Amino acid sequence: MSSRAAIYARLEPKAILAKGGGGFVRGSLVLQRVGRRGRKIRKVFALALRAVIPKRFDFPKTAIETARAHFQTKARQEIAKLRVRL
Repeated sequence: MSSRAAIYARLEPKAILAKGGGGFVRGSLVLQRVGRRGRKIRKVFALALRAVIPKRFDFPKTAIETARAHFQTKARQEIAKLRVRL
């Protein structure tokens, strides 16, 4: 996977449109030939000037909730480990 972890590197437009990727641009679509002989065509991407992608995961809120829920118990466990070692 790529560093963004949102899409496999082999499915990125750069890889599909590269030599041997089987991809090509037709109008406002990026298409890819699929199969042994490449007769079937799969729509991979739609090219747009601007796309609005709604947020699906509120990271700051989830991180704060998780920290508040688990910090006390985890901190107690780690302090207990330190006391045992001393």
